[in-house]
Amino acid sequence: MVRYVDLMELGRTDPLQSLRIQYFPDKRLATILVRGVENKPENIRAITRAITAGGGRIMIMRPSNPAGEIIDILYIVDCPPGKEEDIASRVEGLGRAGEVLIVRQPDERLALNVLFPYVIMGERGVIITRSILEGFLNGVREKLGEGGAAAFLYLIGLDIGREIFSAIRTLLAGKTVVESLKLLSHIMRSLGICRLKSINKRDEVIELEILDGIEASCLRKRYTTPQCHNIRGVLAGFLNEHTGKRWRVEEVKCEAAGDDCCKFVMRML
Repeated sequence: MVRYVDLMELGRTDPLQSLRIQYFPDKRLATILVRGVENKPENIRAITRAITAGGGRIMIMRPSNPAGEIIDILYIVDCPPGKEEDIASRVEGLGRAGEVLIVRQPDERLALNVLFPYVIMGERGVIITRSILEGFLNGVREKLGEGGAAAFLYLIGLDIGREIFSAIRTLLAGKTVVESLKLLSHIMRSLGICRLKSINKRDEVIELEILDGIEASCLRKRYTTPQCHNIRGVLAGFLNEHTGKRWRVEEVKCEAAGDDCCKFVMRML
């Protein structure tokens, strides 16, 4: 039965596999970049048919901008050696692209997304893995100590929170503080940072709970006290900018300390 669900009800889903980097150990891949295509369904269908008719099995198809009028389309194709030239010629022969390129990759089993840079809501973005972030968080603690790391990560978070508010300001028009925090949390979910469990306002206190936070995940069960200093700073910076007032944000529960969620308590100073 079809039904509506809120993002908080949705919980976990099947993980989204990034199309930026994929490894296919049993495949022989070719990378074909089709540039300057008018973004119409008939053009994309024709190009896709030409690739499959040429003997290629499409493993990844990624348009540079699904909403753009003229786009580049990246195809990662499984095909026998040398077959990519015939496939690319077939696509070129359609006359629906400005240029068709075969991109040499460092390994024929590796699918690297050649579309660059990565853009999120009009701004350049970057993808990092948990191992990289874990190295950063542990390195900060080793170099600065627990107190220094807490202050450093929190202050960086303040700046990030202010920048996030500026980036999504137009989406927040007419929203209450709680509604704005809920939207912020859902955006953080879409970026792989955390997912919202609950948010409540009692008198002048806002309580927000998150699950699967990347900061806590990197430090899970290594500490007995809350460790999400960066996210705490992000929330404070966002609220400071949103309201024009200063806020105090405390983390009272943390998955890094073995709790069932990370819980933040926010009060205006």
